[in-house]
Amino acid sequence: MKTNHQLLVTPLHRLFQEQEIGGKSSITINAVLTEAAKEQLPPAESDEDRILLLVIDQQNSFIEGGDLGVPGSVQDTVRLGKFVYQNLHKITQIALTKDVHTPLQIFHPCWWLDRNGQHPVPVETVITVESVINGDWTPVYSPARSLAYLHELKAGGKRELRIWPYHCLEGTNGVEFESQFMNLVYFHTVARRSTPVILAKGQDPLSEMYGAFYREDGVASAANRAFLDGMPDYNKIYIAGQALSHCVLDTLKHILEHHADNRAFTESIHLLTDCSSPIPGTEGLTVTAIEELANRYGIRLMTAEGLTI
Repeated sequence: MKTNHQLLVTPLHRLFQEQEIGGKSSITINAVLTEAAKEQLPPAESDEDRILLLVIDQQNSFIEGGDLGVPGSVQDTVRLGKFVYQNLHKITQIALTKDVHTPLQIFHPCWWLDRNGQHPVPVETVITVESVINGDWTPVYSPARSLAYLHELKAGGKRELRIWPYHCLEGTNGVEFESQFMNLVYFHTVARRSTPVILAKGQDPLSEMYGAFYREDGVASAANRAFLDGMPDYNKIYIAGQALSHCVLDTLKHILEHHADNRAFTESIHLLTDCSSPIPGTEGLTVTAIEELANRYGIRLMTAEGLTI
């Protein structure tokens, strides 16, 4: 049996430079796609086993050095890139979630003022119903709806509202997908004749949206929900991306809860644990949450390094 190394004509270094992760790619996309056109791989539509790679928020803002950089994300990207390259002939479809924001959103500093007229410090500030009622924090925009949202979070057992640094702002470098990884995504597009799916999220100003399919206020994204409905059409699903503690975990929960009655499907989901990292301080809670999902739904936890699917 041929290995993928024998199947692919193009060496990895012509597509993916580890030292450039999170920055501008010295390899032009036209060079990448010229290489892809030389490959002789079967088209994805001919795959008997349909395999989906779902990558969460692989964007510059979440790469180390970015606006909300996740420690460990560079090495996660190295491993993810090698996984895609090694298994390019088996991956049928790549789907990407994309966090998209503007400054005026409820989880950004400019939305709130304290008693002294100061905006909150990102990451360390959590705003609760009680802190707003007591006057510790006042919403600058949509005050009634902002308070109602905090009540919804509390009543629904959701995370409390944490203030994040400005990140993934539309039109900035932060919102863009990480360039080295995208070289491989588009190489796959041409080499396997498979257009990637892009699932945008996070654009409502009055709600957070960690997971790809539902906002924190419970409203579903119609376009993304259609993709969620169709996920059992794949035989296997591999999931990676950032951050494990928030957007990866919540996307995983959305998928599993939506398809809770389909055990064969939930057991087909594989979480690549070495291609995702948690926000610092959440490590223990994240491990516990992932283990609970594995026990309840039968998802597979595995490492991507050296993995041939």
